[in-house]
Amino acid sequence: MTTTTMPAINSCPVNEVLYENHCYYLDGSGGNCLVGYSRASEIILSKIAREFIDKDYKTTISDNCCIWTRDEYQNYGMPVGFCSQPGPFRHEPVKHGSNCKSATNNERKQLTFCGSD
Repeated sequence: MTTTTMPAINSCPVNEVLYENHCYYLDGSGGNCLVGYSRASEIILSKIAREFIDKDYKTTISDNCCIWTRDEYQNYGMPVGFCSQPGPFRHEPVKHGSNCKSATNNERKQLTFCGSD
């Protein structure tokens, strides 16, 4: 039996965070991710949130501070005054930041957390 293993990723493109062989980014993309990426879980976001300090939006500035993940509800957000403005990010996403608690926002430029497939 032959097994195939994926090569280890040593770095990610600009404004992305490497975690457990995947790359993650934040973007004001309204729940959409680039090809080869999909919305990632809040569990992962909670583990790497601090790594987003000094990173920037991948392509688009958000119009809402709650972070759309693959989870049913949005419980993470950027603190008031630290989102929906040109980057880099000066603060990490936090649980219940900007009053994001069981939110279901779906704005055109909703802040979105994406990870490589």
